[in-house]
Amino acid sequence: MITVLGKLDDAAAYIGRDGYNVYAKSDDWTPQKNFYWLCDSVARGDDFLIVSRDASGQFLQELRDLLYILEFNSDSPEVGDDDDAR
Repeated sequence: MITVLGKLDDAAAYIGRDGYNVYAKSDDWTPQKNFYWLCDSVARGDDFLIVSRDASGQFLQELRDLLYILEFNSDSPEVGDDDDAR
């Protein structure tokens, strides 16, 4: 499985494609759900495809969360501390 990280406009091309995992921001999106989606991707051993050059908003938070998960191998973050990054 390949987990796609990037801004929604850039990642949209991968939504629904076999072998790709995209978490598109939806009505029920929360920073916590996004974090645990990343945890699941790491736990499965997914490869990551970064499709955006400019890191801001949700995408920037995904990168921060991914680094946190990889560094601390943790599934219990202090998410939501940096609301300006979202």
